[in-house]
Amino acid sequence: MTALEYNRDLELDHDTIVSIQETVSGWPDGEWSPALVAKIGAWSGSRGLAEDGRVTTDVLEAFRTSWEQDLELEGDEALDDPDPESVDKEEADEDDTLESVAPSRAEALMARQRDAVEAAQHDLFAFGFEPGGADGFYGSNTAAALRAFQAAAAGPSRVVGYQRRDVDVTFAGAVTGDWDAATVDEMDRWKREGYRYLAAGSEYMQRRVRVDNYGRMRRSSVLLEDVPSATQRPRRMHKLAATALRAMIDAAKEDGLDLKVQSGWRAHRWKSKSHYKSEMKRRYGSVSRGRRLVAYQSPHETGLAVDFGSEGLFPTSRTRKQQFSSPGFVWLKANAWRFGFHPYQYEPWHWEFPISRRAWVLGESDWA
Repeated sequence: MTALEYNRDLELDHDTIVSIQETVSGWPDGEWSPALVAKIGAWSGSRGLAEDGRVTTDVLEAFRTSWEQDLELEGDEALDDPDPESVDKEEADEDDTLESVAPSRAEALMARQRDAVEAAQHDLFAFGFEPGGADGFYGSNTAAALRAFQAAAAGPSRVVGYQRRDVDVTFAGAVTGDWDAATVDEMDRWKREGYRYLAAGSEYMQRRVRVDNYGRMRRSSVLLEDVPSATQRPRRMHKLAATALRAMIDAAKEDGLDLKVQSGWRAHRWKSKSHYKSEMKRRYGSVSRGRRLVAYQSPHETGLAVDFGSEGLFPTSRTRKQQFSSPGFVWLKANAWRFGFHPYQYEPWHWEFPISRRAWVLGESDWA
């Protein structure tokens, strides 16, 4: 019996399989696959257990032990100090990719190829455009993102690695929003070459990381990695964000700055929405007032957000205005975009690393 057959015969419930997938960086669909078996083997082997990918009693117990620690807090949750307008927007935003739009040849094609549309949405987001949630439907957000991609592809400007540079223009299509061969070929080229796009003058541009678009990362996830900490406690971030952060920190050191992390990944701090509301009423008198001070969910829960705690930066609103002139902020405003980090413009210490949900789930770069 193969490990795949063994695991299927266990008849574990859907939620348990998803929990395993979220821990080992598998796609959380609740289905067994050879790729998931391989990741389970690597995970269990790193803990001194069998490496064959079978979820034996010992391996399942190891998973459950790690899950018991998933909700432990980091001790820095009180650093959350969100902008009221941002909190309102994050809770009010709806994904409108299902919005009805005039039927087109491209839409009819995409309706028959939902998986391809979802993959394209991940790609567009990675390139720097905003298709909305990656749901496989060709709605108004996706159409707008595709047109924006086509317009950018018609010009030479790209972000490659950590620099902006001009490239030879190869896109022969038009800005139509149609999913034509020229557009598909150009997107493939962007993936091969590692191209991103950020319009000149948009270096200090918000591109928010929202829990609703990703999910919450488990403490037990293999994708969390240590990053340079400003405290005695280790700080962690999603592995792709951590890799980019370390490169950014090295670049800052060349300019004489020592950037360190005050807060990275955090566990969700509320037992339920009702728990959050009752705490807001108790602390601040009402939910509406409380949500202007403490968010129900934080982008830190994705592992893609960082609060800095050095070079004049620290997560507190008391010195917010002064921090906008700190050495750390001045450097980040000029350079963070090169490494894929975007600001939360209300908080000079807080920066986010938006990637496609596909890359977030699998821990694999969107570029070949």
